[in-house]
Amino acid sequence: MTVVLDASVLIAAMERRETPSRRALLELMAGVAAGTQPRPALSALTVAELLRGVAGDGDLADVYRPVLATCTVHDVTERLARHAAALAAAADARGLPTRDRPGLVDAIVGALALDLDAELVATDPDFRALPGLRLTVLPEADS
Repeated sequence: MTVVLDASVLIAAMERRETPSRRALLELMAGVAAGTQPRPALSALTVAELLRGVAGDGDLADVYRPVLATCTVHDVTERLARHAAALAAAADARGLPTRDRPGLVDAIVGALALDLDAELVATDPDFRALPGLRLTVLPEADS
């Protein structure tokens, strides 16, 4: 099954020593290398978030480069943007506090997962507010 990765899980996996996200990413990439797992999917906006975060840090950019190269990056189309807007509006209608609602970029990542019929993997529990997602929320650290 295809998985969509949120920036949060990649940051936790790539920038912290030992986390559930790192273990999950290593397992996923081993499956990709063995041909038993499809390439993970990313939104182009996720790539932008990651590259902005490593701007000016060439060493960290070098850590991300091979991981990004193994992912399939999906553009944000008008159809995907409309789907994301509807998801965000549905989350807003639930009346959750603003801090518990996903932002628009997260809604786009969620819409991509739904469009691909994929599981979304993140560390951010705000994705739970988006209806219909198959979601795995990994803790940022071992409990």
